[in-house]
Amino acid sequence: MKRQITIVVLLLSALLVGCSEPEIPSPTDKPTGGEKPKPVLIARNLVSDSPIVSSNENGLAPLSLDYCYTSVVVGAVYENSRPYPDLYICGSGGLSPSSGGRRGLNYCEFWGTDSWGRLVYSHPKLITEMPWESDSAAIKIMKIGGKVYAIQATKTRLNVAPYDREKNSFGTEWAYSSKLTGLPYAANSFDFVLSSDGSSADLTVMCYTVASTSPESDYMEDSLYDSAGFYMGTIPEAAVYRTKIKIDTWAQDGEFKQVGMDNSVILGPTSIAQMKGEGWNGYIVANKAGALKYVASSALDVADYLVDTNGEQLINRSNVKRITAINADRDGRMDDFITSGEGSVWLYRYAGKCNSYGTPIYKPAELVMMTEGDLFSGSLTVPNVVDWDGDGALDVVTGNSEGRLMFFKNYGTDLNPVFGDGEYMTLWDSEFCIRAGYYELQGPMECCWGYLCPTVFDWNGDGLYDIVFSYNEGKYMYMPNVGTATAPVLGTPRTIYLDGMELYGVWRVRPAIARIGDRVAMMIMDTENALHLYWQTSDTSVTDGGKVYLTDGKGITGHNNREETNVQYGRGKLNFVDWDSDGDLDLLVGTIKRSSFPSPERGLPESRRVLGFTGMQVLLFRNEGTSAEPRYTYPEQFLVKGKDRALGAHSNAPVGCMLGDTSKGPNLLVGVESGRFMFFHRSDLSTAPIP
Repeated sequence: MKRQITIVVLLLSALLVGCSEPEIPSPTDKPTGGEKPKPVLIARNLVSDSPIVSSNENGLAPLSLDYCYTSVVVGAVYENSRPYPDLYICGSGGLSPSSGGRRGLNYCEFWGTDSWGRLVYSHPKLITEMPWESDSAAIKIMKIGGKVYAIQATKTRLNVAPYDREKNSFGTEWAYSSKLTGLPYAANSFDFVLSSDGSSADLTVMCYTVASTSPESDYMEDSLYDSAGFYMGTIPEAAVYRTKIKIDTWAQDGEFKQVGMDNSVILGPTSIAQMKGEGWNGYIVANKAGALKYVASSALDVADYLVDTNGEQLINRSNVKRITAINADRDGRMDDFITSGEGSVWLYRYAGKCNSYGTPIYKPAELVMMTEGDLFSGSLTVPNVVDWDGDGALDVVTGNSEGRLMFFKNYGTDLNPVFGDGEYMTLWDSEFCIRAGYYELQGPMECCWGYLCPTVFDWNGDGLYDIVFSYNEGKYMYMPNVGTATAPVLGTPRTIYLDGMELYGVWRVRPAIARIGDRVAMMIMDTENALHLYWQTSDTSVTDGGKVYLTDGKGITGHNNREETNVQYGRGKLNFVDWDSDGDLDLLVGTIKRSSFPSPERGLPESRRVLGFTGMQVLLFRNEGTSAEPRYTYPEQFLVKGKDRALGAHSNAPVGCMLGDTSKGPNLLVGVESGRFMFFHRSDLSTAPIP
């Protein structure tokens, strides 16, 4: 199933967080001349069955919500005299609160700024009650008349609930609900802006005018692209409507009237925010292609792309679900904004000027941070544990769903690691990012995902670590290290070929790679979703080593097609490791919840899931053959202290690693959908066979 999907590599300005030196100044010291701040690092013990926590002083890490892979800022409220607002954040996707996650509404109090000037918030506090679906982000939280309210706008209703701080609750029922009339389409996004006297508010609603279309399955014959590569599905457009709301009664004051934007100006819309700066006001609109557009109130049929101070177009750092306007300097103007969704939360500061078209100019995006955080690498993280910078200590190099690479330097030792802030890795001098673009398998509305799945390995045999990777396209490439062992530099990606054609498999698979004797083996999931072995013949080519088999001679595939709706291809994260220390390489496979190894009819984790078990969705294939000619036993699913351990429904990317106490053999590190690195000591691990 050869996917005709193109790769878009966005070469963005590097945003390097953290530093390569352990000496540090006080966190109150401010960097000068563009110098990176040096982190204050504190040694923290590895704890089994826990994420690796931030070693930064105060546990500073990018703001995120534990086991949720989506964090949406739904409110920025000034609760006190601090210079920046507190945040209300809705977590969706991932584990429920009963499983240790923070899905639902969370409150984050403004804590201060770090040495780089980034906003820092307290660790999120889960709000116990709300009258809406716990993982819904279709609300706005704001302060009106000294009281905090949650507001929800649908096509036909305006719902309002006050916040009870003592009970930490918005209640279980809406306190007010009034009728809305005049919207011809369902509401996609809205903003609610109070008038200067507080007696009324502008309600601005952005609506889908056309429903989106997506393939019904991953089969190529169901593709929405024709033979020329043109998209045949629909791309939603947006129409924007505005009305007045009386605050005393929460009633609509007049009909909705369409704001004069041409619908085609806003394709694939996700969020809208009313903005106001000195001498300008209008709307900022985000869409699913990553665009940020400004529409002035004085010219509602014209949209201009936001640019930064270098004149470069601003591109959303991740898949943005919400733009939240904020008044960062308390001057009464809503001229800064926060973007949030899958991945990290970002702040865009107004640069204090507009371009010749009257469009506001913004400074480069800044990460929003939190205290008491974990190492965070973006959603669906795929880690490698290697000594990337050649200093004798194992680091972490990882990819994520945004299509970015991150490096976490270990300032400590393998036994007691001390990881610094994550750094976005660069291709030459620019931040590396791979995104799907227009030709994404699931259609252009999924174009912001890259699903980067890297394996760090000395691929070209020069003694330096390179990076071999797959991504949303299912194509395999490698980036050579053109630097040195202690100062690695990634060079231009090169395609890996099989018989003169690009090597393809199913998408979102991390290859397992190992040197066996004098040859290099690479295992992937091929276009039939089967485990398949290849042998390297040059830097850019492999030869076919055949499909991989169990000890009983049966093949190994990785999907579940018992039900048409459950067809899931690819997504497996493979890792070679001698888990049982017998001298032969075993295989670790990280799967998603709706997968089934070694076959659709009988396998893991699906066969245990239908019996009511969940598990961490990491499988062990023991090798009873040799490393060069493997024959695997039927898979076993890992348990933690004899019990199932839920880590999320999506990506589980395992790697056998030599971090911590390895006197009994390698331990297990698992990259999970929430962007955490879960550490498990092998003494806590056992396995469950296929039932």
